[in-house]
Amino acid sequence: MNKNLATRFMKIIEVILKEPADKSIFSNNINPIRVGLILFRVIDEVQTQYQYSQNSTDLMKEAIDGQLQACLEMFNDPDQVMFMIE
Repeated sequence: MNKNLATRFMKIIEVILKEPADKSIFSNNINPIRVGLILFRVIDEVQTQYQYSQNSTDLMKEAIDGQLQACLEMFNDPDQVMFMIE
């Protein structure tokens, strides 16, 4: 990956993170916590390796955090949440 591809990738992630929580990539996945953590790590690595804007990266991380919280609130059964955490 080069810097141009990294920038395009981050712009795509920004668009994806603007989706509402009920239609986000987290709600359509069996383990939204894992998806969020992996995405968090990828964003951090791209920012570090390609000097992507720290401000934009922080905004994306806040969006991930907010969407994960909203996604987890949709679960009514605590056993489902514990299964994801384990």
